[in-house]
Amino acid sequence: MAKTAQPAAKKTRVARAKPRAEAPEEGDVAEEGPRTIVGTRLINLIRKTLLDRDLPERYVADLMGITSIYWNSMTNGNRRISALPKDKLQRLAEFLEIPLIQVYVLADHFTSADFVVYKHLPGDLERMIEFMRTDPKWLALAPSKKEWDEMPDRTKVLLATLYEQISHRSFLKATKIEIAE
Repeated sequence: MAKTAQPAAKKTRVARAKPRAEAPEEGDVAEEGPRTIVGTRLINLIRKTLLDRDLPERYVADLMGITSIYWNSMTNGNRRISALPKDKLQRLAEFLEIPLIQVYVLADHFTSADFVVYKHLPGDLERMIEFMRTDPKWLALAPSKKEWDEMPDRTKVLLATLYEQISHRSFLKATKIEIAE
């Protein structure tokens, strides 16, 4: 008796948007290459949530009140998801069960540097790294001067924020957030 081959189980894959490349410095000429997609993290989170909930991609387009073609143009980099109006991003926030501001951050509308007073940022970061380098618990882990100088500001802000939490000290002058009652 000959065995008949069983069809292979179809694996479900999630298409992932390619991350946005760093913006060129002033005077740099942008190189021709693959299109960068703004809001990659948000798009990937939406796709993962759709997959987890066993929903088609059409669902998110309907949810936001846009066409599937418009949704596809955002996922392939022809349109910016961060340019959507607030009401559409609010619907996404509710669907993803995250705060609206987090949707804006994931859409690359804001960066971590937008939440600190930039005027004081370089001095605050230098003060933090010097303090970290003299802290007996952290001096072996603190980046060298060369590593620190080559590090992007976003990573420096992340390190400073984490170190603030662990050391119970304040180094960054954060923007004041007022909550209306």
